[in-house]
Amino acid sequence: MSRREHDQTGSSSHAQELARARADLVEERGHLRSLLDSMIDPYVLLRPLREGDRVDDLLVLDVNPAASGYLDMQPEKLLGATILGLVPDLYGRLLVDALTGVATDGTPIVRDGITVLSPQFGGTPRSYDVRATRVGTDVSLTWRDVTERVMAAEALARSEQRFRLLAENSTDVVFRGSPTSQVEWVSPSVAEVLGFEPDELLGTSSYDLVTPEDRDRVLAFLTGDRDRGIRAYQARFLTKHGGPRWMSVTVRAVYDDGEIVGFVGSARDVETEHAAVEEAQYLATHDELTHLLNRRAIIAHLDAIVQHPPRQGGRTAVLYLDLDGLKPVNDQFGHGAGDSVLVAVARRLLGGTRSSDTVGRLGGDEFVIVLGTVPDASGAVAVAEKLRQAIGEAVDVGPVSVAATASIGIAFVRPDDTTDTVMARADAALYLAKDSGKDRVRVIDDEAESDLATAPLDDEVDVIQEIVIVDDDEGADDPDVL
Repeated sequence: MSRREHDQTGSSSHAQELARARADLVEERGHLRSLLDSMIDPYVLLRPLREGDRVDDLLVLDVNPAASGYLDMQPEKLLGATILGLVPDLYGRLLVDALTGVATDGTPIVRDGITVLSPQFGGTPRSYDVRATRVGTDVSLTWRDVTERVMAAEALARSEQRFRLLAENSTDVVFRGSPTSQVEWVSPSVAEVLGFEPDELLGTSSYDLVTPEDRDRVLAFLTGDRDRGIRAYQARFLTKHGGPRWMSVTVRAVYDDGEIVGFVGSARDVETEHAAVEEAQYLATHDELTHLLNRRAIIAHLDAIVQHPPRQGGRTAVLYLDLDGLKPVNDQFGHGAGDSVLVAVARRLLGGTRSSDTVGRLGGDEFVIVLGTVPDASGAVAVAEKLRQAIGEAVDVGPVSVAATASIGIAFVRPDDTTDTVMARADAALYLAKDSGKDRVRVIDDEAESDLATAPLDDEVDVIQEIVIVDDDEGADDPDVL
């Protein structure tokens, strides 16, 4: 091949490469144009307008549809315009100065959440994320309107601030916990309620604050049904100093995409309310003066025994007790002295019976003692005599000592009894004790007597076949059987 032919071939190859490069450049510019046009963020290419070394303004060389739409101007009106022409007043000058720094030293602008009074929105505040970079001698500017995001973040911050103010100044304990119930935040009010400073509880398990007696119940309640939104319970919580306190707790699970990511809730001190409820429940079943079971409770206890009597191990005895000398005490020393005697009698009845026995006050000066089990009549008599002697001891009432005696009637629960029938027999035995001179014990032994529930009182006494009698004159240790 001649040199000329070689040169022609080389020129042809170079021309082809150049043509290919130009075609690639055109194609790349087309791709870039498509990319710019498809951007959702506004884009503007700017050329600095210099007066000597100073940049006076920037000229718009190129815009994408997003910029044209945001500025509400056709592209042909934007091309050839200047920054100061598009953004007048102070903001335009500030923008030119900022972009001058980009064009001069190449330092890009990366700013988020810039808030300005936007002329495109009637001078109302708008927030933008701004990016500006140098491209050769020109400047590429893009921005994104993030006003709604900023407003939402500010609203959330205000809401969180209000929540924190409310939580930190609430008398209730407000808390946030992890999915495993570790304390992540707790309001300062916990110090006043439970004695712990908030920092002392961070990272601890909320279950550890519940007393051991209530822990299993609370854990079972909270984990038993994961579908419930809000849960409420009451439990005793440990305090840093002193005994536990009753708290009413409301807790709600926080979900993210169907998964529990934590818990929020509040706890209120209900120690006073719980004590009031307990007192009300106590007074519903106990005599306010003597703190023995009241009439309703002792009768209910006897009902349960009558309906389900012990299957083995002895007999159930009912002692019906009435004080003989309380009225003279009230008349001479006042009802306060009589109340003191009643309280002393109640204390002596409790002291003279077993834990398996039950003592109650029917009202006035009448008491009932249900002996759990006794082997026979003599066992019940021994207990009754012990109580009678204890009651007969004097009671100090101020500067004087007063005494009251007691008459006691005893009956035994039979398999076919009702509460009314056994109480009727005990009452009949008490009547016999009173009629015999008071301060005595009388027993109607149900194993030897007929059904007295339907007969007049005089007839009842006539049909009794066996009565155990104990009185002062004959001695309690050797009862006579008539």
